[in-house]
Amino acid sequence: MSKISAVIIDDEINAIDVVKAKLERYFPHVEIKGTCNQSELAISLIATVQPDLVFIDIEMPTLSGFDVIKSFVKRTFEVVFITAYDKYAINAFKENALGYILKPIDRLDFIKTVSMALVRINEKRFSDIPNFENDTSSEAKKLAVLHKGEYFFLGCHKVLYFKANGSYTHIYTEKDKFLISKNLKTLEALISNWNFIKINRSYLINPSFVQGISKKSGGEVIMSDGTNLVVSQNIKESVFDQLSKDIIFT
Repeated sequence: MSKISAVIIDDEINAIDVVKAKLERYFPHVEIKGTCNQSELAISLIATVQPDLVFIDIEMPTLSGFDVIKSFVKRTFEVVFITAYDKYAINAFKENALGYILKPIDRLDFIKTVSMALVRINEKRFSDIPNFENDTSSEAKKLAVLHKGEYFFLGCHKVLYFKANGSYTHIYTEKDKFLISKNLKTLEALISNWNFIKINRSYLINPSFVQGISKKSGGEVIMSDGTNLVVSQNIKESVFDQLSKDIIFT
């Protein structure tokens, strides 16, 4: 897997050390190209290193993290803000950051945010390769999914269901789970010929992997991996009608 470069900017040296330690433990393929504890030097560090990913504190003397990022008109890197205050959340997203991580850094939040960053970075890399694009035609039967720096081609018969996660979507197969940087609505349009069924705002299921129907929670589908998924009440009748087409009830 090709390395992804990163820089860490924080006026607290111990905070830099925490981010470094977590990257080394959970994301060893992310190469830390530089660190900086003075905001006035951060701009030159980013310009010199030209990293793929920037971790930056928001409240720093002289320049804030927002000031540093705004100085790059044509940004080529992804940003994750690190802060002790959640009041900056809205501004972080206005700056098109992938997210912000609150101090003290929670392990799961860190892994989730950095994972999303790596997905976006890798997809951006592959989008620069001529003629390497997803086939978005209505006849496409495979989805190109980027995972750990490599593309996997998932056939529609391999996918159990899709789960929405904000601007991202999780893809569940019998053996693996993937994350892509497309929201569920966009994905639904791309795979309109796959005959998947939307059972609520968050799930799009493959009817071939539905093993049963439950009356729990007002109506659920039981997937082959043992997951029970709730069906929205306003579309329950339509969903169950579609699932019943190829079933003989005795």
